[in-house]
Amino acid sequence: MRSLLLLAAVLGLAASASAQPTFGLKGGLNVANFGGEDAVNSEARLGVVAGAFARVPFTPLLALQVEGLYSQKGEEYLNTGGFTESTRLDYLEVPATLRLSVPASPALDLGVSAGGYVGVPLNGRVEVDGVIEDDLDLNTDYGFVVGADLGSGPFTIDARYSQGLTEAIDFDPVLGSNLDKKNQVISLTFGYRFGGGGYGRY
Repeated sequence: MRSLLLLAAVLGLAASASAQPTFGLKGGLNVANFGGEDAVNSEARLGVVAGAFARVPFTPLLALQVEGLYSQKGEEYLNTGGFTESTRLDYLEVPATLRLSVPASPALDLGVSAGGYVGVPLNGRVEVDGVIEDDLDLNTDYGFVVGADLGSGPFTIDARYSQGLTEAIDFDPVLGSNLDKKNQVISLTFGYRFGGGGYGRY
């Protein structure tokens, strides 16, 4: 039994050593709004997304990517009564995705990915016709994410769509509580990666 455990440990260390994880930094733009029954007249709001990522390959084509991001979400809302409401929600977000490498060329690294994310709310505020309210009660955000990325050398570009599965706001001082509004975001980011044993296919 001890020999088997020792062999398993050695094989595990060997696999970890050969995995050669890739690390990187990324930043870009969110185009965000709300979906759901109460997301009437919800228009896009632009926000910032930035952070770091780590990618650990399982095979030459399949890898796990985990990220830590600061992500701004929310919406621009035009009420039928004529007033405008701008909602800004800030999150510490952790996406975890499986990435499938698509053979393209030796110089390009093309991949598609899918997975989930969890977002811990950092701050939330709503501005109504220039008047700011900052007593929003936010829920932990979680949902799914799909996307594609392209790399050349140490540089990457990534486009993805994320859809929240939980109500983003527990209480809005303007619109009240129990609102069916879920985050939905299109993100475009640019990144710089290092590690991984080379800048061909990751």
